Amino acid sequence: MTRPGSLGLLPSGPDPVGEWYVQRQPSTLYIGDRGRKNKIFQPFTPENDLAESLKSSLRGAMIEFTLDNRLEADTFLVGDLTLCRVLLIKDARFPWVILVPRRMNIREIIDLDLRDRAMLYREMEAVSEVMKRLYAPTKLNIAALGNMVSQLHVHIIARFEHDAAWPKPVWGVGAPSSYEAEAAEARIADLSEALGRL
Repeated sequence: MTRPGSLGLLPSGPDPVGEWYVQRQPSTLYIGDRGRKNKIFQPFTPENDLAESLKSSLRGAMIEFTLDNRLEADTFLVGDLTLCRVLLIKDARFPWVILVPRRMNIREIIDLDLRDRAMLYREMEAVSEVMKRLYAPTKLNIAALGNMVSQLHVHIIARFEHDAAWPKPVWGVGAPSSYEAEAAEARIADLSEALGRL
């Protein structure tokens, strides 16, 4: 029986939101428990069993996932979170990552089921915290446009008052600046290490 004024979506009690959150989240998904081996982020290394990472799912089902060719061409692989693949855009002017939910035929955030949608927001928050900590930007720009590439992906970009596009959006401003190999490796390593500490 629901309480008056309740929509009946959450259990009743002194802390219905907390109770719902704890009861509905698998124990391996908590971010703050540093005593456990991190199960949220799987950095990309040759030793990684990436097939196993791709099997990771809140529903425990095999994920059939293919990254759009344009995203693949424009990015470096950083690693996999529980839901999203983490990519670094090949433009050294901006610390710029993309999160791509490993789900097929998804164009909009609202196309994700409720559990995946919640996980996407958690991973956006976690990656935003990492970007803020690593780069101390003036502003984080977060966007899911998809006008050119329809596969759902979320941009998280560290912006600075002195950057090449400030204060405009980064799209269509100047030509991308290619990473030197060592600089790309260093940035990927920094992101991978920071995400691995979640």
